[in-house]
Amino acid sequence: MATIFLLPLSFYKITRKRLDLESIRGGLILGLVYSGGLLLQGAGTCYIDPSTSAFITGLSTVYVHIYSAFIRKRYNITDLVVLSTTVPGLYIMTRPSKGIGIGETLVLLGSFLWALEIILVSVYNRSSIIEFLFATSLAGTLYGIPLIDREIKIDTETLIYLIYLALVCSLTAILLQIYGRRHVSEKTAAVIFLLEPVFATIFSIASRLETAGLHKIIGGGLILT
Repeated sequence: MATIFLLPLSFYKITRKRLDLESIRGGLILGLVYSGGLLLQGAGTCYIDPSTSAFITGLSTVYVHIYSAFIRKRYNITDLVVLSTTVPGLYIMTRPSKGIGIGETLVLLGSFLWALEIILVSVYNRSSIIEFLFATSLAGTLYGIPLIDREIKIDTETLIYLIYLALVCSLTAILLQIYGRRHVSEKTAAVIFLLEPVFATIFSIASRLETAGLHKIIGGGLILT
């Protein structure tokens, strides 16, 4: 759906002969990593509870900080303090179950791809936006369509949710990430992403899907701090 929404703009750029091929290449690479992370996280969460999945996924922040420290050689004591506060906060908040099984393994593999996705956005954040977004969504479409269960029937309400996910959680989220990453480093972006479970909890409580427990308040507070 995200690809379909971008078709008119992409076609316009083709007619104007203004396609940026380097942005398309970067978008395809990022799209394969991004959609691969989604696939592994979704498959793994079928076997484990969401809190465990959230914690393992959040470990991508640790991988990005390791990359910044040992590859980019751009790390200081403040970064280490931030990491030592947010990761324990995430653990306290999510309270993951013990043990490593097929679900944990799949989500762990996905977390490596999420870390790579954060790093790749730093590499390609100066790309031409339309080509980059189109190629990113197209990459997932190429191998995503064959995986669709033809037996599943999509009603109108589900279709609306899917359109929302395509426009807001995919295209808009990546667009904001690209623009934002022009001003912050990958290690800062990785820490900001740890606010996701905090916001998810706030939205869930507001929707009366869950209650506010002490561990959520303490863990979320550490992440916010």
